[in-house]
Amino acid sequence: MSHSVKKIPANEVKRGMYVTKLDRDWLDSPFLFQGFNVDSEDDIDQLKETCRYVYVDVARQEPIDEHKSTHSETSSDTKKSTAGEERLHQTGLVSETFLDDIDSPKSFLRWLMWMLKKKRRAPFEKEFRRATEIFETAQITIAEIMGTLRAGGELDILAVKNTVAPMIDSVLRNPDAMACMVSMKNKDDYTYSHALATAVWALVFGKHLGLDHVDLNSLATGALLLDVGKTKVPTELLQKEGPLDADEMEEAKRHVEYGLRILDETQNVDSSVEEIVRTHHERHDGSGYPEGLAGSAIPVFGRITGIIDTFDAMTSIRPYAAAMSTYDVMRHLLDNADKLFQTEIVERFIQVVGMFPTGTIVELNTGEVAIVMQQNPVRRLRPKIMLILDENKEMRMEFPIMDLRVMPVEQDKPGAVWITHGLDFGSFGIDPATYFL
Repeated sequence: MSHSVKKIPANEVKRGMYVTKLDRDWLDSPFLFQGFNVDSEDDIDQLKETCRYVYVDVARQEPIDEHKSTHSETSSDTKKSTAGEERLHQTGLVSETFLDDIDSPKSFLRWLMWMLKKKRRAPFEKEFRRATEIFETAQITIAEIMGTLRAGGELDILAVKNTVAPMIDSVLRNPDAMACMVSMKNKDDYTYSHALATAVWALVFGKHLGLDHVDLNSLATGALLLDVGKTKVPTELLQKEGPLDADEMEEAKRHVEYGLRILDETQNVDSSVEEIVRTHHERHDGSGYPEGLAGSAIPVFGRITGIIDTFDAMTSIRPYAAAMSTYDVMRHLLDNADKLFQTEIVERFIQVVGMFPTGTIVELNTGEVAIVMQQNPVRRLRPKIMLILDENKEMRMEFPIMDLRVMPVEQDKPGAVWITHGLDFGSFGIDPATYFL
């Protein structure tokens, strides 16, 4: 540790100090960005509430501007770093399409109705039933679309649009319902479920970023068709167990080229969809393909779908790799922030998906097994859960709800509870869907 880094009690933090480390995991705090200057009393209050002590880098301390407001105007549920928010807006991640043309009564009314629709949130239980039907119908349709392409047929873009439309409506009513369906999907069925899961996460993430209906439609359609070119890649290559050799890898990478060719031969495909398919394997540091684009040269939707594609692939069972836990994949994304992926998008994605997504089966330090029922956007390791099995792995007579946010986490405190790890889909014969219906 650097000589300029000092450990101090949280109640001694002052404005201008640079907090470089907490006494807990950053993901178990309300601070999105690891390392920040304390510039408001709100920051100090959050640190006192969250931590016993912190580490500050005195070499990076900033002079205090006494004319600056001592109270942050940002919400404690979103972020304590104004600079981070400004960088996020500068990247173009927050859509303002509906604000570009509200100078007429008709356009203003359209914008107002859109905003009101976004604000209305359907009860989870009600939307989960609708999301289940939408999800199952979409699975069948996607299998038919991809099967037709593999047999040499054409892309049915109308079927794609008809699949995306109800998904958008469901996510706008309550994004947790569709996200829960994806978390509970059978990880063994990777071929078509990956396309559907990528589209759902794109919608959930896009809604979180404030995208309008037009952008949500483009983002979800592009996500659904990311790997459409794999229908032209030999099946034995896609199903090969173990690593691909150099020639096989080059052929696998050509799925981007094949996908663009399919889209080019299809009428009524939006240019932004083609852009997503073309750039979803580009990486922030220029190490991606096919063009080796880097940084802001990668379109925003390409950056977003690149993260989502990676996340769902790594949490799924593939012929050549076992599924990783959501927690481990999120760690991978964080480790590669500003390397493979843009930091601000990584942080936002983790915030909306959570370390343990809704519907995930988890095991506690007590030995009990539970289902994640609701995310906690501030304390991402402390969601609301439903207890299913007791410490002996026996089915409970009742299934109480526990909010980990209010439970002690320090190991030296009585009654401390925390999630130790996520479990595979169907562990202990548990079907999370039965507890949501």
